[in-house]
Amino acid sequence: MDLGRMLARQLAGSGNMAIVGDVIGNVNPYIEWIKWLEYEPEFEKLRIKELISKEIENLSIDKLEEIKKYKFQERILELFKRYGTKEISKDGYMEVYDYMSNNNIEDLMISKLTKEELMIAKEKIKCFSEIPHKELNEKVKIEKENYQNLSMVDSYILHMIAKLNYRRGIAKLNMEIESHINTNEKMRQKSFHSCVKKKKNY
Repeated sequence: MDLGRMLARQLAGSGNMAIVGDVIGNVNPYIEWIKWLEYEPEFEKLRIKELISKEIENLSIDKLEEIKKYKFQERILELFKRYGTKEISKDGYMEVYDYMSNNNIEDLMISKLTKEELMIAKEKIKCFSEIPHKELNEKVKIEKENYQNLSMVDSYILHMIAKLNYRRGIAKLNMEIESHINTNEKMRQKSFHSCVKKKKNY
């Protein structure tokens, strides 16, 4: 029995918000989800424009899935904006709660950052890992207060150094960042090869 989900269902329609995720030392997960769902990097805009310019019958199943994913993100973002208010249905409320429960925000982050941006972030995170805990704690505090004005790279960095500050496990964190970079690159390569194959077919 999922007690968290039971509590969320009780809160649905009350105007209150059930938050999923680690809020200890980090930015409120709900605020992070909103910021990253709203963000459309240039390469994503171009990709969406390319996909929707094609006739449906000329799109592969993979490309149709991409369009479906983008459309879903648009819809879930609108639900997020009404989450915790009385302007959302109970079903919509639970859809947002389940989305936060079943998805990893770091996956969303890496899908919207380039390999170069992730490499820059990795170097900065490495530097932050070498400063004393008290100083890092102060850095996290200041950045959290200015979160809405941070660039997407800096928002990702803050997310990761807040985790670092909480557990001070740089080795494990480095492994996670490497995994993010590798996953990101695989996604880019898949998209690139798809475009190359399409051009050859013309």
